[in-house]
Amino acid sequence: MGYKKEKQEVIATLEKNRRGDMIRITKIENENYGTFVDIREMYTDDMEELRYTKKGLRFNSEMGLPVIMAIIDALGDDVIQDVLMYIDKKENESIVDTDSKDDDEDDDEDDVKN
Repeated sequence: MGYKKEKQEVIATLEKNRRGDMIRITKIENENYGTFVDIREMYTDDMEELRYTKKGLRFNSEMGLPVIMAIIDALGDDVIQDVLMYIDKKENESIVDTDSKDDDEDDDEDDVKN
């Protein structure tokens, strides 16, 4: 599914059903056109390999927030708490990553002093 001037990073592959159909979310960086998100339906062929279908959506990353907000609205109030918990978890992971980098830098300074 890629083009020559694209760098692709698979973010998630989610099971759609028990028949082997999947939904793949990919971040795509294109040298000429910028960053995109591709959400594509996939199926498992007779050789047990995942194949892309034509069903899917690709949008510029600038549309990411409006798309996410619309999806949350479509899913309703039941998912809002789960979304907030996920965001809180991601923020805490970010804080831990930053703290561990600071600790590593402190260790390096201690090594220099000794």
